[in-house]
Amino acid sequence: MTYEEAQAFLNSLVNYERRPPVDGAMRREVTLDRVRELAARLGDPQKDLASIHVAGTKGKGSTSAFAEAVLRAHGLSTGLYTSPHLVDVRERIMLNGGLIDRELFASEMQKLVSLIEPRRKDPDRRATYFETLTHLAFLSFRDAALQAVVVEVGMGGRLDATNIITPLVSVITPIGKDHMRQLGDTIPRIAREKAGIIKQGVPVVANAGPAEAVEVVESVARERSAEVYLLGRDFVMEDEGGGSFRLNFPRAGLAAGGFRPSLAGEHQRANAATALAAATLFLENAGVSADADAARRGLAGTAWPGRIQRVAEDPPTYVDGAHNVQSLGVLVETLSVLHPGKPLVIGFGCGIDKDVGGMLEFLKGAAAEVVFTRSRSPRALTPDELEDAYGIAGAPPASKAACPAEAYSETRRIAVSIGGVAVMTGSFYVAGEVLEHLQGG
Repeated sequence: MTYEEAQAFLNSLVNYERRPPVDGAMRREVTLDRVRELAARLGDPQKDLASIHVAGTKGKGSTSAFAEAVLRAHGLSTGLYTSPHLVDVRERIMLNGGLIDRELFASEMQKLVSLIEPRRKDPDRRATYFETLTHLAFLSFRDAALQAVVVEVGMGGRLDATNIITPLVSVITPIGKDHMRQLGDTIPRIAREKAGIIKQGVPVVANAGPAEAVEVVESVARERSAEVYLLGRDFVMEDEGGGSFRLNFPRAGLAAGGFRPSLAGEHQRANAATALAAATLFLENAGVSADADAARRGLAGTAWPGRIQRVAEDPPTYVDGAHNVQSLGVLVETLSVLHPGKPLVIGFGCGIDKDVGGMLEFLKGAAAEVVFTRSRSPRALTPDELEDAYGIAGAPPASKAACPAEAYSETRRIAVSIGGVAVMTGSFYVAGEVLEHLQGG
């Protein structure tokens, strides 16, 4: 099987990331039974992985990337599984800091095809796009005999395909309202789905956000005899200025400073602190001495595109995958610190399954002007639909662009005219298409 053939097979599978079912069909169909069954037929590769498992609404990808980088800086061979990808599907499966080889991707997919193909017409047994990639990642990590793997949950936690692993450490990042059709419409309900990754006796590192979310996480952890280490209580981050922080984690014997994460924003320092706490517990379990210098190198060298990523100057231009109100708030707050007093011109597109009303309401108070656009995702709202929902009275001026590449040019044009900052955001699909455009794709 060639890499192109492997891609074609993957893209032929049911993909809920791009086309979610309606009327709760996904909730009826999603089950871990078929994921576990297929894993067993592959020899349960996930059981051979020493891992950190990361769930949450915002920051889980960045936290995962920071944790992997810290572990790799300690000399461990590492794997990182994340989603979605921005440009290349291989971004989801990283081995030792690099994209999975095309040849390895194809050879591991070949092992899956004969098992998946006979089941694809049976809704109760067919493997989805995300499930297939999850199995491929676990196979690749096992076959490479990696010493440490960081796995990001795709959506939710309890019923996510990644939840067949039993990690050495579980991580819960801040919880907010997202994927509400699938996970529930309140913070406690969403938190319970996220907390579904907590395993019996496995320690939990948490920066879960709202008190009502923390309460749920701690309740589930108690039910499963899992110790919870909470940011601000059990491990404390102290701002040292200049973008660096000190971390005090008495349980793990860590008290050091000078940690300066590569990614911009106060929220990224919290993500980095959470990742560092989780990595320290993992290293302890693995019998490796945690080294502050290695951790500093890992955090400083973490690469994570599409997260407040500066892509151009004159005017300053950013790409960010913020896709909920909380993440938009963090984005705007960070840009206001980086560019005080400068108006924001926001190119925006999002999916129908998001908190569209909440995000649009936020834009009214945050943007000087808005350019609505639509990614290639089938679930993306059209610029007309976004404009209608946005309303006119009292809102900043809004215009429309057919695609993210056009919106990128228009936001920059407007930003130049008003002396502002341009930013493309609203979904990882929008961010990915902008980056693809900038790479000449």
